[in-house]
Amino acid sequence: MRRRFLSFIFALLISWTPVHAFADPWMPRHGVMMTSGIVNLALLGLVGWQSAGDAIENEEKISNDNFAPGEETWELIHKLAEAYPSTSFPLGIKTIPRLAAIQFLEKVKDLPGSPFIEKTKLHLEKILKADRREGRLAYQHLSSPNRGVATVTGEVNPLASLDEGRFSETGNHAIVGGRFAAAVFPWLTADLAPYALFSSHAERREKYADLYLHRGYVKANANGFEIEVGQDTVQWGFGRQGSMAFSGEARPFPLLRLANSRPVFLPGFLEVLGPTRVDFFVTALDGDRTLPHSILHGMKTTFQPHPRFEFGLGQSIEFGGKGSGSWNPLNYFTEKLTDDSTNRNFMLDMRWRIPGVEVEPYAELFWEDCCDAVVLNPRDTLNLFGLAIPNLGSESQADLAFEWVRTNGITYRHSTYSSGFYYKHDAIGHPIGPDGMGFYGIFRYFHTPRTWWKIIGAVERYGRQEPLNSEDRGRMTIDFHQGLSNRHLELRWQAGYERVMNFEFQAGNHRNNFLLGLMLEIS
Repeated sequence: MRRRFLSFIFALLISWTPVHAFADPWMPRHGVMMTSGIVNLALLGLVGWQSAGDAIENEEKISNDNFAPGEETWELIHKLAEAYPSTSFPLGIKTIPRLAAIQFLEKVKDLPGSPFIEKTKLHLEKILKADRREGRLAYQHLSSPNRGVATVTGEVNPLASLDEGRFSETGNHAIVGGRFAAAVFPWLTADLAPYALFSSHAERREKYADLYLHRGYVKANANGFEIEVGQDTVQWGFGRQGSMAFSGEARPFPLLRLANSRPVFLPGFLEVLGPTRVDFFVTALDGDRTLPHSILHGMKTTFQPHPRFEFGLGQSIEFGGKGSGSWNPLNYFTEKLTDDSTNRNFMLDMRWRIPGVEVEPYAELFWEDCCDAVVLNPRDTLNLFGLAIPNLGSESQADLAFEWVRTNGITYRHSTYSSGFYYKHDAIGHPIGPDGMGFYGIFRYFHTPRTWWKIIGAVERYGRQEPLNSEDRGRMTIDFHQGLSNRHLELRWQAGYERVMNFEFQAGNHRNNFLLGLMLEIS
């Protein structure tokens, strides 16, 4: 009875909204906004309803902190998901709660796998049931200066990208810090990552010494649904070298987040959409922008109707800000209700693991300032396309991916919110920023679950549509992780070289950039 009622309400919302929103013939854009907002709230409610009824089997005090790309645990979970394509595990929301990882490991632990995969399961079983206790010492030398992005407050520095904004300036940097996550109660988790950063330069954003909380939040779990308050990263999409919407380029946001700890099936006829995850958040952006402390909302829903096929829908809305006069929460539905300006983006992504050949094409489509009457048009629709070979060789230890990304002059820019899609000068979307094109190759090899490396090659053009000189970059980086003991010590080193042609769009201004990093992590 409950499922029939919920299905009826959901169908009513979908059918009712366009009739009223499109009643006025010049309002299709606002009708799309209204429909998107209502459907998103309905999906959030349905996932919350289903998740709250998804009782956790045991009441042990297991922390439910989040794992993000770049962390050893996340990379190993990703490898398991690639090794078992017929076992549903949505990947379109990149942050993975610990409880979701534990549930997934339970599903695959008895399935046959290569010796490497079996070792990975054993290793994950140990670390997933232990609270996080990490100390970190890190050093980085970077000779690549930041380059401003015209008309917005953003900056570009590809050698320092996709590292959650830890380092951002040329010079020598050192971090002393740690990360500590534990269950205060079976239903409440605390996660803290304090950092002390020391830099040889203090230009633009950097300070000679800075003590700050890189990540810190509390998360309450109502069975399978979670409410998170604090500072955390938001990462969506399937791109392995950045995402069109939320890439992990910027420091974690202060946010309120609603999500489900583990994928659930929607009720009624919507069950055909398969395991479903949502990520709903609201944050206030930084004060160093044209409209300080504007509100940024985002929601992504990802569905897996078939174990080998996944697709997702996401949107972001920026409104408010000091001096804007547009704090009205009705902006969530459409600016037509308030006569205020908002910055709205929309995202559609998908991946498909092709049987037999076992390759995985994936795509992200991004609509800037959504939504015009002609949905697919070269001005508003930007893209990322990729092809992954998840398991090179019989042992599933290596994988390879190729990506192509394209943006244009309006991407991540807005006439009212002229600081652009940036947070503390770092890109929220893809690191390439506006009006760029890039080709990437990403190779990973896992010698053991604790010893692995990643090699990235990139060719990028900035200013591909501008009438003046373009800035061209070619880059190669290597990221090596070495476990030095059974579980408690990890050494990570990074090296990178970049050749820049026409730096800052000045003809003949060529330079060589270098990166060298070393990190010791004790757990």
